Amino acid sequence: RELVVGTHGRSAWIVDVLSEAIDARVSEVCSVLARVDGDDPVHAWVRANLQSIVDAARQHTRSDGAFCAVVDPSTLEVATVASAGARSKAFSRYRLAPGQGIGGWFLVHKRPFRTEDYLADPRFSHAFDDDARAEGVVANLGVPILHDDRVTGLLWVFNRTRRPFSERDEAFLSG
Repeated sequence: RELVVGTHGRSAWIVDVLSEAIDARVSEVCSVLARVDGDDPVHAWVRANLQSIVDAARQHTRSDGAFCAVVDPSTLEVATVASAGARSKAFSRYRLAPGQGIGGWFLVHKRPFRTEDYLADPRFSHAFDDDARAEGVVANLGVPILHDDRVTGLLWVFNRTRRPFSERDEAFLSG
């Protein structure tokens, strides 16, 4: 099946890819995808397509960096599977908790999140501030990837300066 990254439907497309890549439950897909070394052709294909989405998100929003991560819904373990512009491994693996960081905000609200100043934003607890500082995150825009009303992935872009993201950027990522 040939997939082309367009301007609409990225969140739904990612869920479809994760769901169809392996004939298993979503949590098993996320768990397997997070630990594959890339030699398996199916996983390499999925990762390459997720990387294309991250690259398109970064290019379209003119952001300094972008990430796509899978979330195991049963454990809330997060593994970044594609990134662009990252300076550190700060967000490569972590565990979500409701209300902690933007990922935890997604667990509670299940909708996009945008901020001009991540470190000063009062809408969530700042459990990941050291990681945000390591990566240089200032402005941030993220969207949850939902499957059966559960957060199964995260797609976000960030800037290292106070360059806010627009409603247009949010609409693009939410597509």
